[in-house]
Amino acid sequence: MIKEVLTQDISENKIEHKEFPIDPFDRMDRILGGAINMGPKSVLMMLLPNFGGYISTRDLGDRFRQVIGNSDPYFSSVRNDVLAAYCDQSLNSVGLVAKIYKASPTDSAYGFSLTEAGDKYGKRSAALALKFEFDNSDISLYSIIGQTATTSKKDHRAPGLRARILIELNNSGNTAIDIPTLAQRLGRNIETVTQALKILEDQDCLKKQSGGSIYQFAKDNVDKTPVYKRYSKLSEAIYKFIQEVRNKKDFLSLEELISEVSPQFEGTWNKTNLINAIRLIMNDFVRQGVFLENKSGKKGSTNFYNISQKGSLIVNNFLNPLYLLMIDDVTITESFDRQVVEIVEKNLKAYAEAAVRRYSPYSKGQARKEKGGIITKIVELLTKFGKSGATMEDIIEAIGCSKRKTISKYLEIMEQEDYIEIMKTANPKEYRYRIKKAS
Repeated sequence: MIKEVLTQDISENKIEHKEFPIDPFDRMDRILGGAINMGPKSVLMMLLPNFGGYISTRDLGDRFRQVIGNSDPYFSSVRNDVLAAYCDQSLNSVGLVAKIYKASPTDSAYGFSLTEAGDKYGKRSAALALKFEFDNSDISLYSIIGQTATTSKKDHRAPGLRARILIELNNSGNTAIDIPTLAQRLGRNIETVTQALKILEDQDCLKKQSGGSIYQFAKDNVDKTPVYKRYSKLSEAIYKFIQEVRNKKDFLSLEELISEVSPQFEGTWNKTNLINAIRLIMNDFVRQGVFLENKSGKKGSTNFYNISQKGSLIVNNFLNPLYLLMIDDVTITESFDRQVVEIVEKNLKAYAEAAVRRYSPYSKGQARKEKGGIITKIVELLTKFGKSGATMEDIIEAIGCSKRKTISKYLEIMEQEDYIEIMKTANPKEYRYRIKKAS
């Protein structure tokens, strides 16, 4: 049974919270980047009282630890100030949680509640995230949505960008999209989109196809009509399409050009010969200044992307419902509360435990505990081996950690702290490690 905390009248208390945006995609960016990008925050959103209520940091910590039980070694004993920091630095900063200073006895005592936006958007979004991860046990939203990369007001947060990429690719169906086109549709630079695509690709949310040449229009030759040095009809068709594209964007992919022009010449050209002819004509146009120099290889090529089955599942079952919440679609609100929010609230302990376990491998606090545990085991082992020291294989076998890089990293830390020393052996590829005091 989860401990209930009575809410209090806060009409005379000092309340601090940020404004929540109006634009639906800005709302998604805020929520994905600062509220539901990790399970523990979603759990906190479900535990906070509605707007007008109040819960102290101590009571919130008690409720959180109670609801997750012993599901995770770090969060089962997480400190109150860590949870308060989640509320203050993340949930409050995106406008979903209010920080409340008690009117008495001093302003140093504070607690939290949901804001009106937190009531309307935050809690429902948190319930959606918890239920999605619970229903899809092989998917971690944190690994996909990830951490906030920037808090700049001029830049969208990285989680929001990844979400938009997935939605755009899902809407495109089987049609692959190249990076420049995707960047232009999203209003972002190519480098930023490429970084986001790499993360989504690593998480199997999309499929990459090897790409081809990208031609960038020369801005100082907008009105210049090229000389058709070969295949005049094909050259004319290509330039006509170029003029159409030029009014919409500042680049053109070879694949897009071939796809558009080829059907006009079916039956009169062999496919391979047609593609080669198009390449030659485009090279002519580059030399005449219609396009900037077409660089081959890494700088002159791009990749194309499709949504994967996993990515499509995330969009259809998580991101699309989330967007409908952000646009205040009243047709789904009642059914959503009944089918998602109420179900999660009634079984919050199960959903909370699953969410925290899912996030645990990515938790910095958990990583610190694991690091401390491994170093402790290394110290115990090297103490046992004494002056003779232990090899890397001895350490791996004793600790049960098969990741050689992980062990090497901790040994390097210990050496830098002047706690251990490394000894050469007869085998030039093998070393022994021992505690310095043992020498």
